[in-house]
Amino acid sequence: MIRRILVCAAIVVCPVAALAQTVVSVYTLKVFAPGATAPIQATTAPLTAATCNVVPLTGRSTVNPTLAQFDDAAHVGMACALPLAAFFGGLPIGAYRATMALTDNAGLTSPDSA
Repeated sequence: MIRRILVCAAIVVCPVAALAQTVVSVYTLKVFAPGATAPIQATTAPLTAATCNVVPLTGRSTVNPTLAQFDDAAHVGMACALPLAAFFGGLPIGAYRATMALTDNAGLTSPDSA
């Protein structure tokens, strides 16, 4: 009976330990026209391009954006800022919605954010 419990514990603990060692390595930002299901433009940026633990911007109206800002998972209430002036400058004038996905160092990618 004891051997079975130890074997089960080892099987459950090993995958968790492996997942705990993965870290985000790439951010992927996709921009969609209103109602569109396919992005009109997308870009990727390495983890090192973002500055985290910054005070989040307030407000919802943005004109000529130069960065993407998203929640900082490591610091509650803080944000990460990803400079993307050239990317945003290449978009036609209009209203958009954007999603972000994260890829870890093992190559696994999260679903797009809502």
